[in-house]
Amino acid sequence: MRLFDDFFDDWTLNKHDLLPANLHHTSQIRQLSYLAGRKSALLALKEAGYVADRMLGRTSQGLPDWPQGYMGSISHAVVESHGVAIAVVTHQKDAQSIAVDCEPVFSTEHANEVALLTASANEQRIGERSGLSRDVWLTMVYSLKETLFKLLYTHVNCFMPFEAAEVLSFDVNAGQACLMLSVDWGDLLAGQRFWLKTMQVEVEQVGECVLSFGMV
Repeated sequence: MRLFDDFFDDWTLNKHDLLPANLHHTSQIRQLSYLAGRKSALLALKEAGYVADRMLGRTSQGLPDWPQGYMGSISHAVVESHGVAIAVVTHQKDAQSIAVDCEPVFSTEHANEVALLTASANEQRIGERSGLSRDVWLTMVYSLKETLFKLLYTHVNCFMPFEAAEVLSFDVNAGQACLMLSVDWGDLLAGQRFWLKTMQVEVEQVGECVLSFGMV
């Protein structure tokens, strides 16, 4: 995990050589989030045993173009002028897919708005029983579903609506949630279950965030 403030170096000085053309005229925070994510990916690849000599490119779908034999996932979280980026990487021989998502904890107002779109009545009751604040739990539901959608993207080549998956249970001590598909996702049938990890983390200058992770 890397703070955006770590990237005021040669990467930002030469950012127009590193950024895709469609990001040249976006905000500085958007540009930094892209660069921070890509640098985090290179550091994660190094930890996995691969030393890249250049920044990752993009696929035709706009996703990171991971080197042969590896797969990964990148996420960003931004709060005002500060942000954090995180990347996870694994060998293709060890998994079919991997995904990570990082979200700043929602404000109460935003959590209530998001709940209307992302969290069912049953999911909200699970949060009430967990002892977590409503804001944190609804952020977790959102983050868990985002992680699942990233994890299963290759099965449908598009992002599914939030009601396409349901959080069935959450183990607070283990930080593990069970999610079930509510509809068929390509060759994955409704009813199939996945177990993802989620936790609260405190990030310097960014504040409280929710981090979710999954691998199949």
